Amino acid sequence: MANYLDPLTFPIHGPRLIEASAGTGKTYTIGALYLRLVLGHGGDNGFFKPLMPPEILVVTFTNAATEELRDRIRDKLVEATAFFRGECGGDGFLECLGSAFPQESWSEKARILEHAALWMDEAAIHTIHSWSKRMLRQHAFQCGSLFDLDLAPDDQDLLEEAARDYWRCHFYGLPPEQLAELLPLIKCTTPQALLSQVTPLLRVETTNDLPLQGDPFDMLEQRCEAIQAAKQEWSVDFETAIDRVTRAKADKTLNGNKYGAPSLKKYIHQLTLWIKENGPLPEPGTRLKFSSQGLKEGTNKHKSPPAHGAYEAFERLNNILNRFEIDKALFVHAAREIDRRYERQKDQQGLMDFDDLLTRLNEALQRSGNEGLAEIIADQYPVAMIDEFQDTDPVQYAAFNRIYGHRPQTALLMIGDPKQAIYAFRGADIHTYLRARRDTGDEPYTLGANYRSTEKLVKSVNQMFASANPYSEGPFLFKERIPFEPVSAKGPQGQLMVKNQPSSGLHIRQLQQTEPVLKTGSNGYLSKMAEAFADEIVRLLNPAEHLPSR
Repeated sequence: MANYLDPLTFPIHGPRLIEASAGTGKTYTIGALYLRLVLGHGGDNGFFKPLMPPEILVVTFTNAATEELRDRIRDKLVEATAFFRGECGGDGFLECLGSAFPQESWSEKARILEHAALWMDEAAIHTIHSWSKRMLRQHAFQCGSLFDLDLAPDDQDLLEEAARDYWRCHFYGLPPEQLAELLPLIKCTTPQALLSQVTPLLRVETTNDLPLQGDPFDMLEQRCEAIQAAKQEWSVDFETAIDRVTRAKADKTLNGNKYGAPSLKKYIHQLTLWIKENGPLPEPGTRLKFSSQGLKEGTNKHKSPPAHGAYEAFERLNNILNRFEIDKALFVHAAREIDRRYERQKDQQGLMDFDDLLTRLNEALQRSGNEGLAEIIADQYPVAMIDEFQDTDPVQYAAFNRIYGHRPQTALLMIGDPKQAIYAFRGADIHTYLRARRDTGDEPYTLGANYRSTEKLVKSVNQMFASANPYSEGPFLFKERIPFEPVSAKGPQGQLMVKNQPSSGLHIRQLQQTEPVLKTGSNGYLSKMAEAFADEIVRLLNPAEHLPSR
């Protein structure tokens, strides 16, 4: 059963998790809680004194978001000031908040609110990195940090320099035949392209934790030796090896579907280029079809597959190549070395990047014998609100948990959308979110109404995701920890109309395809869905009744 949040009665003490889906009034809720903190409203478990903007920490993840929050909270304070002065009416929340105070105290409350609104330029609303820098500078002695921290102006420049160093050390000295093999495998021809491939592996907890799958350059040497051995075997009697397969195709020893004439012509062309013109290694499919195992699998019943030493050579080569994942091994190897070079360059130049700020602050907070630092910061900011908490990583959560986790007289309010915590590709960390949920007693609060979307759309989304709830993993793979909570619709009234006809809130397009569809490629799923969406957009925008189909 969802624990829906009431901004007037929500307990502002201890660690609290607030789950907020898109359009459910997250920013409004932050503003409402901010008003309560400024007015000292909270009952027996609330705060005994009002807090001013420099004492209420609000952390988000972009500079644009900090400015938007600052403006929205300032507007809320101005609106509340006018309400408590009797100059205007208020919404339901302001009316209930006002009734919590004696009428004779309203003018004093208005003065407090006005003072807070004027102080908003000094409000503690920061990105996570700017706040970390501020803490390291303000508490330099406790953190063992310099008062003046030099940030790397652009860490991309240092990373590219580290990538170029790696490229020079490991690629320039390779024999030409090994380099020719390697570059197509890793799909990189420049240090910058290599860096883009390994960037997702950088700045993980530590690149030393990345599992090494062997030395990629040893693998490359073995690969080239195996290819050369197979090529030598094929070169000895190339025409005979090809002729035995073509004759087996002609006398129906080989299955005609598996060895069709166009495919066989392509295979032989690749082999001829490889042996006669020093071309590239034939594709995996070609090597399989001309290996002992491939020929055996392609032979019709009661027939014997053709035999030749060249087919056995491909069999040995395929077994060796299948053991190696040189691209993955090289990306891990490169990530570890590039990260080490990058850190060494920063140390030599006395620089830090944004991630270093939080890492050093967390290390200072966790350091044995330095327990006073967390208490100092908690006294400085008795309340912290972490916006977009689903994007918080383990280091960030460890720092905030160290400051607020065991101080019930403070509050740590973590506000985010758990459904977005599964998006690892954008930096979210689902396990950090689950840990925070566990640390708050697995009793998160939920914003239960959508103020952005129409009723039909809300009902459609509720129905679609609720249908997955009964299944073992639920709609978001963590059924018990991230269930789908339906929301009510309090958004704009009205009906979506398309070409003067009412339209439902959600449409599901089914791809009509009898054969399995690959994800990518000119005929893949992504391409087909892009075409389908483009057709639908044209249909919606075009006033004509009938449009030519693709």
